[in-house]
Amino acid sequence: MSVYMVMLPPEADAAAPSGLPSPRAAERVVFVRDGFSAPAFVLSGLWMLWNRLWLPFLGYLVLTLGLELGTLALGTSVPGVAAFCASLLIGLEAGTLRRWQLERRGYRFVAVVEAGSLPEAEIRYFLGSQAPRPVSPRPSAPAGGIVPRIGTQPVVGLTLGQGGIR
Repeated sequence: MSVYMVMLPPEADAAAPSGLPSPRAAERVVFVRDGFSAPAFVLSGLWMLWNRLWLPFLGYLVLTLGLELGTLALGTSVPGVAAFCASLLIGLEAGTLRRWQLERRGYRFVAVVEAGSLPEAEIRYFLGSQAPRPVSPRPSAPAGGIVPRIGTQPVVGLTLGQGGIR
C-alpha cells in the first residue's frame, strides 16, 4: 500500500457542503505518492525537468557540480559515490519536492489517502469523503483502572503526571 498526499488547486472552494472541491477544481486535484521514487533516483535531473521542478533542478546542478569539482582531488571513485548519494537523496525526497512545488503554485494539502494505486486513491478520496464514517466509541477503562507508573508517579502519555519527578 502507498500513501498519497491530496493537494487541492487554488481555485477549489473550501466551503463546499460535501467537503469536496467543485467538479471543475476536482479535475486539477493532484495526488502525490509519498515514498521512494525509482525514476527520480535513476534519472534525477531528467525527472526534475519532466515534473517542472526548476528551482530544485538548479539546486541539484549546483550540488552535483560542486561535489564533482570538490572530490576530483580525492580519487576516482569518490565523485561517483557522491553522485550516487545525491541521486539517492532525490529519490527519497521526490514526493516532498513535488508537494513543495505545488504549494508554491497555490495548492494546499488537504488529506492523506492510503491505497494500492493512484486510481484507487482517487476513488477512496472522492467517494470516501462523501459518506460519513462511523466512529467507534473508545472502550472505557476498568473501574480500578490500570495506571502506568514510574516509581510512584503516574505516567500521562510519555510524560509524568502533574506532580512531576521530585
